[in-house]
Amino acid sequence: LEMSLLESLSIEEMINLQGHPVIIKCIQGGRSGTKFEGNLFTIDPISRNVIIIRFDDKSENPLEMLTIMGNSIESMDKCIDLPSNCRPFSLDLMNWMNSLVGQGDPSQTDSNSEENMKRLQQLVEWLKKNYISVIEKPDGSLLIFDTVQISAPFRPSDCICDNGIVLERVRNIVQKANLS
Repeated sequence: LEMSLLESLSIEEMINLQGHPVIIKCIQGGRSGTKFEGNLFTIDPISRNVIIIRFDDKSENPLEMLTIMGNSIESMDKCIDLPSNCRPFSLDLMNWMNSLVGQGDPSQTDSNSEENMKRLQQLVEWLKKNYISVIEKPDGSLLIFDTVQISAPFRPSDCICDNGIVLERVRNIVQKANLS
């Protein structure tokens, strides 16, 4: 993604990039300079500041979290080949990242993936039965009303949206689904 594309990303596109390994090329002194590699944590929709998490290449542990100022970014690309300080995109990685900001449960791991799949199926069936627009995304999350993203384990607190009113209404809808 060239910086001009980074500036035009929608909120949904920014959310879809979260967790993926990226390479960010920065401008230094008016010329191309430093490159940073890591898993995208978030992009500020106003300033276009980017936060990435870099992992220790000898273990699974995070090494550091870097903030890169939006006005210093020349380009940002998804990694084709996985750098040593990145982790492949996965639902477990997204759950861990969400837990850093109080969304999701850090204990949600593969051992709960069967339960998460059951909850996902129940929620999709319930939403469709009630004529609520829902799209199943390739990363395992759902997009409700084309604006609210909900990830495993599919609880009201796992909903993400930049519109507070819509977010609250969708959280209430998910609560009413009474998922087991």
